Amino acid sequence: MLVRCERCRAAFVVQDGLAAPGFRVECGRCLLVFSPQTGDPRIDGPALVVKVLAPKRQGQWKALLAAVLVLALAVGAFASWRRRTPRLSKAAAARVAQGDALLLRDDLGSLEGAAQLFTEAAHLAPHVALPEAQRAFALLLESSSQRALQNPAAATRLLQQGIAAAKTALSESPRDPAAQRAMGLAFVLSGAPQEAARFLSGGDAWTGYVRAAALTEPAQAVAAFEAAQKLEPKLLRAAVDQARLLLLARPVLAKELLSRVLVENPRHELARLLAK
Repeated sequence: MLVRCERCRAAFVVQDGLAAPGFRVECGRCLLVFSPQTGDPRIDGPALVVKVLAPKRQGQWKALLAAVLVLALAVGAFASWRRRTPRLSKAAAARVAQGDALLLRDDLGSLEGAAQLFTEAAHLAPHVALPEAQRAFALLLESSSQRALQNPAAATRLLQQGIAAAKTALSESPRDPAAQRAMGLAFVLSGAPQEAARFLSGGDAWTGYVRAAALTEPAQAVAAFEAAQKLEPKLLRAAVDQARLLLLARPVLAKELLSRVLVENPRHELARLLAK
């Protein structure tokens, strides 16, 4: 049977015995796959080789082509997302890591140093929520410490700065876990712990700490602080706040917790005050 390619118009010969309903051929010149019409005796020109595709192979070809197309679209979409989404530079990421380590130390000097590192990281990575969110968290922790140390003016100033930074981070990325955690702590320290719950879906130790700080029932808070310490044994703030709740009911355990904190960081001002 003579057929002609629908694209390049080359003429081909196909064995009559191979033709079947629904069969397709692949052009030997331009590689177009098409369904040939019935033979036309007027076709002339050189007869090229064609490849007859069985119906099953034809279906596999279409499936493979569709899979390749989907993969290409996915790769293109991911590349476009990577180009549009701001990311931390190596320098910014290094400062965030250093600041995170200082947060765990939890004395006033460490918290102030952490806030400075997060500020530098935010300048190196504008429009990225994480550095500003961590800066907010450091400021809020420092505010809480100043309040406990009876420095209300410093506590108020740091609280206002922390709230502003938390709002900025949340505006950059409303779903960022660090931004949500900072806003949760801001509500706790502002006297609205019931509003914090909707920002505390994360499972990390610091989120567990804020969740514990938002509890108003002492026994539940003690258990929650202990759970946060299990997630991160170096989380000194959780141990100190747990000890503060236990001072009257279980003073021996409270003193033991404070002693552990001071072994880890002898500069921890609030632990030193409570241990007296």
